[in-house]
Amino acid sequence: MLAFTELMVAVAATLATHDLALHRKWGGVRASSGITLAFIAGSSLVPGPHATTLQAICLGASFVGMSEPHRLSYRQLAVASVGFVGLFHLLVPRLTELGGVLGLAAFIACVGVHVVARVAGRAK
Repeated sequence: MLAFTELMVAVAATLATHDLALHRKWGGVRASSGITLAFIAGSSLVPGPHATTLQAICLGASFVGMSEPHRLSYRQLAVASVGFVGLFHLLVPRLTELGGVLGLAAFIACVGVHVVARVAGRAK
């Protein structure tokens, strides 16, 4: 159940950030911070053992949503956010001493989806 919740938080944060940044003209930084602050405020009202993990996933997934629309489509953003969750669990425990691990995981997820889409497009 937790894995499903993590995936839903990630996809929702990514797509909401993307929508606010591009279609509502908030810009990437305001959209990311707004989504993250709203999620943190809401999840603080319902404390649980996994709240901080979900908050970190929301923040990192909002970084995925800041991607340029000419790089990743709406569907590709959703796929990248799912990849972000996997990378989050792979990288965060191993790189705890470094800053920017959420951004690194978001970057790798976006680049991975972009490269796969480009290679698949050329194979047609």
